[in-house]
Amino acid sequence: MWSTFIVILCFFLVIHLWQNRTFYRLVWQMPGPSLWFFNKNFSGFNRGIPRGNIFFRIIKECLMNYKTPLRCWIGTTFYIILEEPEDIKTVLNSQHCLNHPFTYEFVKPFFGNGLSTISTPQWNVHRKLLNSTFNTKIFKSYLPIFNKESKVLVSRLEELCNKKELTDISLYTKAVTYDTVYHTTLNREINTQKNQNFHLLECSNKVAAMCGERIFNALYYWDSIYHRTSHYKELKKNEQIIREPTIKGYETTGNALAYCILMLGMFPEHQGKMYEEIKSVMLDESQDIQWEDLGKCNYIERFIKEILRLFPSAPLTSRKSTETIQLGKYIVPANTNFLLPLFLLHRDKEFWGPTAEDFDPDRFLPENVKSIHPYAYLPFSGGPRICPGIKYAHMILKTILIRTVRKFKFRTDLKMADLEFEFDITLNIMNKHMVYVEKEIIIIN
Repeated sequence: MWSTFIVILCFFLVIHLWQNRTFYRLVWQMPGPSLWFFNKNFSGFNRGIPRGNIFFRIIKECLMNYKTPLRCWIGTTFYIILEEPEDIKTVLNSQHCLNHPFTYEFVKPFFGNGLSTISTPQWNVHRKLLNSTFNTKIFKSYLPIFNKESKVLVSRLEELCNKKELTDISLYTKAVTYDTVYHTTLNREINTQKNQNFHLLECSNKVAAMCGERIFNALYYWDSIYHRTSHYKELKKNEQIIREPTIKGYETTGNALAYCILMLGMFPEHQGKMYEEIKSVMLDESQDIQWEDLGKCNYIERFIKEILRLFPSAPLTSRKSTETIQLGKYIVPANTNFLLPLFLLHRDKEFWGPTAEDFDPDRFLPENVKSIHPYAYLPFSGGPRICPGIKYAHMILKTILIRTVRKFKFRTDLKMADLEFEFDITLNIMNKHMVYVEKEIIIIN
């Protein structure tokens, strides 16, 4: 029986290789690992290592052993991995690489049919419509909402001051960004920060996690199999509970805010610098933050950029070619998946120097930015399909940081070396964003 099965399998493999011989002839000219590499790395599935972490371990070891662009099979999917900024620039700006691989279908339950998931024809229409709403006048109209929701967060953090215990601050940051994005997008208050409709936020978080689980489980790639699993039934159950238009951006912005507060607690000297800047900008802390105030917070701007460098909300992005393109000395055929590991790119010493792993907002001073390749820093992706919410996200983060740093001191026992990352559709840490929230302010010069 087994011999018959193997013969049939080999027969179909030969047919596949013959039908795709041009594709394999072109991509096999690139450097890349052999099959033994995967036998070694996929053993992690048996040791309880998160699937996303195994995925990233494979990418990292590929980059350590081969120059990019490099070819690589990960699970059942073929990728070309890119880390050279010029190659990334070529792909992200190519009119033939505007689409995403099929795995982006798996995140639609969370992101919906938005700019990050739809294909090129629909994307062109949606982008034009969205561009008309993302302008200075609209952004200014959001500030009262940003102020209101950040004040609610402050009142919640004041309650933590009395407890004097470690808190996973991401539970608070995701709630404030969920309320803020919901309010500005749908013009309705959801009030999860006030313990109303909190189940919607919990279900949204579950849906996000389950979308990531499907991406990193090759058995879930086929709908005929996936739709028969308990995982699918649980996903649909949470979707039905939400029963609301998909709220996009709250988790990535909430994660970024959690990393901001964690780094403030880890590096009190930066907390002191931020506090001094806020005092010079906001002379009266009882007043609402104005549009002009945000533009004066240069140190906070650099701080946020460094957060997004070390902790990009999406640890990787990908594209798919629709036609043959030239990538350096290589010809890349149509229907090729490109993988861009942003987390690794942002920490590569070749592009960021020997202190690439260190937290240093001053690397974004104007005189230092000149030496950074623009495609070595892609927290919002790049090219025509760059995320349009850059300014919106920075506004939320700045407003909340101004409010909270003016009022509180953050501390943590965690060090950079302690952080255990979990690579999913967003970048998480397994040991949580654990901080102390204190009322007193300590200025460190």
